[in-house]
Amino acid sequence: MLCWHIDHLKANVRILRELADNIERVLGINEANMSDKVFMAQNEITRANMHCARVKPESTRIRGAAMYEYITEKNSLVDMNGVREIEAREDLQEPESMYWRNKSEQFRKEREMREHNQEPPVYKSLFKEEVDTWKRKKGLNKKTL
Repeated sequence: MLCWHIDHLKANVRILRELADNIERVLGINEANMSDKVFMAQNEITRANMHCARVKPESTRIRGAAMYEYITEKNSLVDMNGVREIEAREDLQEPESMYWRNKSEQFRKEREMREHNQEPPVYKSLFKEEVDTWKRKKGLNKKTL
């Protein structure tokens, strides 16, 4: 499923709604047995996948032509093939969101900490306390619980 343009979101929502309607229609067929229903549902999923692959505007990247670049802010390899062409489109220009602004600031701080051989800060997890209650305590087993 392509999702780098707002038109992709609208098209994919339409395709997925049609897929859900078609699968519900398949489930409602009383004449077909279970294996036929599963086969028909799988055909609908395959059809929806083909429609999602043909959503316009198409990607400017050529399949199989990966151009990996090391991004120090993200500390990872990223396939940059076609990214510059997509960034140059005027219909995709918008201000940076607060989420990515904060994320890029976090990446910058972590990179600086690594450059100075310091441990990067540990960010608090939303569910840390809940997860800690699930973990087994040392010395406890099934018999002593």
